[in-house]
Amino acid sequence: MKREALLLAFLMLVPFSFSEINILGIKQAYNIGEDILPRVNISLEEETEGFRTAKIECSSFSRSYYVEQGILSESFLPSLKTFSEMLGRCTLIVQLEKQDSSILGEKRSDAFEVTEKLIPGLDIGVKALNPSDTLNIEGSLYNARQEPVKGMLSARLSDNDYNYVIDDEKFSFGLEIPSDIESGENKLLLTFEDNKGNYADELVLLEIMPKPTSMEAALDDDLYLPYEEINAQIFLLDQAGASLDREIAISITKDKESIYSANHSVGIFKYPLDNILEPGEYAFSVSYGGISAEEKFSIAALQQIDNRLEDQKAVITNTGNVDYENRTSIIIVRKDGEIVVEKKVSLKPDESYKIDLSKEMPEGNYSVVLPKGEKIDNVHVEDNRNIFKKASSGLSSIAGNFVRVTKKSNAGLSILIFFLVVIVGLAVLQYYGLPVLPAVKDGAMSIYKKIKIRKQ
Repeated sequence: MKREALLLAFLMLVPFSFSEINILGIKQAYNIGEDILPRVNISLEEETEGFRTAKIECSSFSRSYYVEQGILSESFLPSLKTFSEMLGRCTLIVQLEKQDSSILGEKRSDAFEVTEKLIPGLDIGVKALNPSDTLNIEGSLYNARQEPVKGMLSARLSDNDYNYVIDDEKFSFGLEIPSDIESGENKLLLTFEDNKGNYADELVLLEIMPKPTSMEAALDDDLYLPYEEINAQIFLLDQAGASLDREIAISITKDKESIYSANHSVGIFKYPLDNILEPGEYAFSVSYGGISAEEKFSIAALQQIDNRLEDQKAVITNTGNVDYENRTSIIIVRKDGEIVVEKKVSLKPDESYKIDLSKEMPEGNYSVVLPKGEKIDNVHVEDNRNIFKKASSGLSSIAGNFVRVTKKSNAGLSILIFFLVVIVGLAVLQYYGLPVLPAVKDGAMSIYKKIKIRKQ
């Protein structure tokens, strides 16, 4: 009796109630907003009424979404549109329930993926580009099952936005690179979207070649004197205003005549101004390729001399940048007084005039005061004068000079000796019968009669 009761209970639970449940039409992956269209086929040994239910179980979500009352053996289509809470791995569960709430059977489908990600298939052209070039973007947009879909493409590059419509299985767009884009590596962000909220992002790295577009030259002043130095800051800028390190051409001109020309790297440039540069306006120019910049500056007039004592010679040099025409003086100090030698000097820039003291002064040690006031003591001067200058040693015989003696000396005696030598020479010529012009003879005798000697 007990055995019969157990057998009856077992038969009521399973064997005769159904034979098989099959869930068909489930795909491996779905995007948000797509329809899941399963077909459930049921095979029972006998027709039974009850409830057919469908339930979705996902990674973090579970919900019964379908209940239908009827004959349980009939096939049914428990469709479902995917939504964002279903993201992840999901399974469809079908149950058959009798009127008395007893379960006749249950079936779980194969797991499938619900995702909001689209799959772009891209073909990007050359990734090394110049400003204003066109980048070709080609490809297709697919859903999670690699089926072509329509949508939108948004691109962002260097704060510039671009939008394109994808209305075919394949797309092709031309993206113009901004003319002022920064050089170097730039990120191109591509965002694909459909009308159901699914999307895809792609990051493409582009290398932008620098394009020199402008130059700047800044001088530290606009007016200079000879011997000062020009300090310039030179910049070669690319399309985004960034400085480029290049070798450029630099030139300095005056009235289109080249003063200086050379290649130099950008950055700091220094140029010393010498006294051969005439006063006036100059142009400081820089260039690279077809790009150039120019700054104007002026050089002021400088009238200046330099003097030095060099090997018994007083050297006067025009160190200015204009002709020097002026009277200058050298003071020679000796024990019995001073001799002031004044000379009208006419010198072009860098020209020098030399006064050889050994040919003008008796041998001895002197103090020499140069035109700019520099005094040099213990200057030893040799005596390289000719006989006539030695005869008139009290008088400087520097050609063209005005000599002022500031202390009394034996000048009268020296003059007498000089003229006596001349007269004796003429007498000798007359004695030997050499012709002497009467005018010269008469003139010499006349001069002799007028000589006055003052005893000191």
